[in-house]
Amino acid sequence: MQPSRQHLIQLMIDGLEPKITLCKVEQHSGAWQVSAPGNATAVLYRVLHGECYLHIEQGQPVLLQAGDGVFFFGESSYQLTPCAALKQTTSVHALHPAQDKQESAVSLASVFFELNGPLATTLISSFPEQLLLNKSHGPIIATGPLLDLLTAELINTSAYDSPLVERLTQLLFFYLLRDSATHFDSTRGLCALACHPRFSVLINSMLESPAESWLVNDMAAHLHMSRASFYKYFMEVSDFPPAQLIQQLRIQLAMQKLRMGESIGCVSEAVGYQSQATFSRVFSRLIGVQPSLWQQQFKAV
Repeated sequence: MQPSRQHLIQLMIDGLEPKITLCKVEQHSGAWQVSAPGNATAVLYRVLHGECYLHIEQGQPVLLQAGDGVFFFGESSYQLTPCAALKQTTSVHALHPAQDKQESAVSLASVFFELNGPLATTLISSFPEQLLLNKSHGPIIATGPLLDLLTAELINTSAYDSPLVERLTQLLFFYLLRDSATHFDSTRGLCALACHPRFSVLINSMLESPAESWLVNDMAAHLHMSRASFYKYFMEVSDFPPAQLIQQLRIQLAMQKLRMGESIGCVSEAVGYQSQATFSRVFSRLIGVQPSLWQQQFKAV
C-alpha cells in the first residue's frame, strides 16, 4: 500500500474516533432473527459456528458460513436469519457459547461501535453501507484473528476502554477501511479518491505539502489537466467538490498535530492557513468548537 493511502486511512480513523459500546457472543437456534440496532453507528458480525443468511433491502439473500462476517456503516436495514426465505419471527433462542453447544445452532459474535469523531458523519458517507467479509478473501483474513482477540478480551474482562481494546479497534478499522478503499466498488468520497490511480497521486502530494496552494487550478495543473476536465472527472469519482478535499485533509492533519500538543499558530501555518483567525474559523465550522477548546478537551480526556 502507498504511504499516502496509509496516512489517509489513519486520518480517517482519527476522524471517526471508533469506540466499542457492546460486544457479545450468542448461540442462536430455532426461529431467530437479528436486526439492525438503533443505538450504534457501526456493527460487525462474524459467524463462529454454523451458517445463516444476510437479508438486505433490494438484494438477494447472502449465505454467511463459519468464519464469514459483515460490517455495517451508518444506518442500514438488514436481518440475519437461519433461512434464505425471510420470515417474520418472534421466537428467539440464544445461549452463550460457554453453555452447552448445539450442533445445529449458529454462534454469532457481534461488536457494536459508536463513531463520535467530529468528522464521522462526513467520513461515513465515503464508505459502502456494508462490507461482506469472506473467510477466503485474502486481504480481509486479518480481521478474523483481530476480532477473536477483541471478543475474547471483552467477554472476559468487559474492559471496553482499555488501551489494548483501543489499539485492537484501531487495527480492525485500519484493515476494514484499507480493504474498503481497495477491493469494493461501492466506495465513494475519500475512499474512492484514495484508490484512484490519478487522484491518489494528488492526495499524496497534498498530505506531503498541505501548506502549498491547492486551489482547483493548482490541483488540475498537478495532474496535467484543464480545470474544467479535472473538475468534471473529480466529481464523477467523488461526491463533493475539490475544495472540500483539501479542507478536510488540512483539518484532519491539524487535529493530529493538536493532539500532539503543538501550538495553534504553528499548526495553522503548517497545514496551509495564512492566518490563525481563518484556521480557527474553518476549524470551528467543521468541528463545532474552537481549536483551542478542542485541544483542551482532548488533553482532559
